Amino acid sequence: MLDPWWTLWDWIKEGLGWSFAISYDFIPSFGIAIILVTVVINTLLFPLTLKQTRSSRAMMQIQPELQRIRRDYRDQREEMQRRMTELQREHGASPLGCLGPLLVQSPILFAIFRVLNDPTGLQTDFSPVPAGSALWEAIRAEEAIFVGMDLALSPAQATTTGLVAALPYLGTMILMITIQYIQQWYTQRDQVSVAGDRQRRQMQMFTRIMPLFLGFISWNFPAGLLLYWTTSNLVRLSQQIAINWMDGRPEPPPGLGAEEKPDEGDPPSPVQPHSHSVRKSRRRKRRNQ
Repeated sequence: MLDPWWTLWDWIKEGLGWSFAISYDFIPSFGIAIILVTVVINTLLFPLTLKQTRSSRAMMQIQPELQRIRRDYRDQREEMQRRMTELQREHGASPLGCLGPLLVQSPILFAIFRVLNDPTGLQTDFSPVPAGSALWEAIRAEEAIFVGMDLALSPAQATTTGLVAALPYLGTMILMITIQYIQQWYTQRDQVSVAGDRQRRQMQMFTRIMPLFLGFISWNFPAGLLLYWTTSNLVRLSQQIAINWMDGRPEPPPGLGAEEKPDEGDPPSPVQPHSHSVRKSRRRKRRNQ
């Protein structure tokens, strides 16, 4: 039953292996090959990223109206859902719009991890990089070096050879964490949520913790995967800047943060007279008596 999925999985890994090998034929550097393939992948995914960003911004703009529908139809669940769906369709908004790029990128990321972890099939019988290619020969000869790093080694493995040899690995890991933080900060800066919304606080916490978590788990990742992730974050950051240039930064939705007004049927609260005025009125009454 899972055979078609495994076949597709092998095709993705083979496609990535061929892409690395072809890039290496043009520029004989495994690191440059990873960077070029990463740029191409993210460029092909840009239409999905643009659609997801616009859908998320539309979702922000209709938040006040969605809250009004929830308030007015809280006892009519079906009618509430119908009106919310119509409103989202009318504005091109979708609460699941962010899943498109994620669903596409996740298998690619896992495939790149497997390819870079064993590009020539030394650990298994499957070689993603075509056997006999220039890249395959360079990796087998341990000559696929980029800025002093063997891209098949992890920072943890590199530290066993000495601190000086591990510096490029540690520098790449720190660079990945820094760019990840900047990219998430820039993206979250444009997210305008309803005042008091718990989701905004959760996203802010996510922005702080996620780069550190990725840095922690990347300690055992191949340096080639760190290079891919760093490049991918740089490309996504540039894409977000381009989207802001095309569409402008999102404006707060109308009515955001506005204080609730009392119902029109409620009488205005009486203004209490000042105590000094009360005493003067009493003295006038006593004189007139």
